[in-house]
Amino acid sequence: MNSVDRYRSIYEKEYFENIPENYEELARERVPYFKRRIKKISDLMKSTGIVILDIGAATGEFVNEAIKAGMVAEGIEPSECARRKAREKYGIELAGGDALEIDIGREKYDVVYMNHVLEHIVDPHNLLEKIHLSLKRGGYLIVEIPYQFGTIYERLCKFIEIAEPINFSLYSIHHPFFYSPKSLKHLLGLHSYSDIKISVWKDYFYLKKIEALKYCKHQQHPFLELWLRVLHIYIKEMGNYNFMVAHARK
Repeated sequence: MNSVDRYRSIYEKEYFENIPENYEELARERVPYFKRRIKKISDLMKSTGIVILDIGAATGEFVNEAIKAGMVAEGIEPSECARRKAREKYGIELAGGDALEIDIGREKYDVVYMNHVLEHIVDPHNLLEKIHLSLKRGGYLIVEIPYQFGTIYERLCKFIEIAEPINFSLYSIHHPFFYSPKSLKHLLGLHSYSDIKISVWKDYFYLKKIEALKYCKHQQHPFLELWLRVLHIYIKEMGNYNFMVAHARK
């Protein structure tokens, strides 16, 4: 098996095979975020009956919430295990296979959404070109990916020496590409996307409070303790990592 085939097999056969026991809790935690994202998409499009495709739909939470919000939502997911979970929980049939190989049509979608998917794609150029063709004129590609090059907050912490350097997590081995705002904007521009807007958000430690304390040198400082408590509340509400979000128009 060559390296590309092996890489794809991770998602088709292995990535969701060992769903953790607390999966239901983890899935529920994602739903409020997806609801907020869907509301932002509705506000962006300023229309009803939005036709949306979720590439890398996992176990179907985003697609399910989009349908509940009145959108015409479809999803692609390479893992049979994840597709089965979506079918069992929500009655949703996700398309199986590799997004690079599936026919997703031409001028079919108002929005194509990818949440933590692009960084896993071995051939981003072909996928972005394919998505561009599938979008209706004026449609949007919305991409969310990790920002793993060190945020302003992390660099500041390192400068004032209140934290140890944070290394890439193990999931990084599944990322054939890493993106910065500049490189992501350049990549989208190469494929004729316009009106590209990229925001970097969640500039905080992506470790929860108990993990952050493990890495902090000045654990007894009262201000730091208060700061970490605030971060913990925010992280619990919004997620665990630093993200880039790109909106690009056809």
